[in-house]
Amino acid sequence: MLRFIMIILALSLFSCSDANNPVEPAGALGLGTFEVKIDGNDWNASEGFVFASVSVSDTLSSTVISATRSISTEETETFGIVASSLSTGSSSLEGTYAIDPLLGITVIFTKINSTTSLNYYSTSGTLEITKVTATNISGTFSGICKNSDDENDTITLTNGTFNAAVITDQP
Repeated sequence: MLRFIMIILALSLFSCSDANNPVEPAGALGLGTFEVKIDGNDWNASEGFVFASVSVSDTLSSTVISATRSISTEETETFGIVASSLSTGSSSLEGTYAIDPLLGITVIFTKINSTTSLNYYSTSGTLEITKVTATNISGTFSGICKNSDDENDTITLTNGTFNAAVITDQP
């Protein structure tokens, strides 16, 4: 599972947009918004670096939402929201979920520069998926994330919102 999450996050780091060939927003790779306050400071994804993958069935559903902010040529930050094996009782992902890594619902925040990488994983919080269409998934989130190398280093996420283009929708 962690390997899958890291692959999705890595893909977000290397995705690109072509300003010379604009595309329509609905379903376009990377178009969308992702905003959150980290310890009270605004964080916004870079344009063209917000997307989602969705898989929905009658009993179990999952989604991965990825957003990246390019700070410089040597520094990026990436968010990943993973909600797997959601037992919704319907074919809709819409609803409110407790962020709990043991239940397969987690938020990952990674800071990468030319020499190091810091990874923060959620320990608690709330994820609300407000709308899912064939082209977009949107919602809100908040929570607490802990540095994987230093349990005393935590960040607080508030006022998180996302509206991500769905690049893979599998029934």
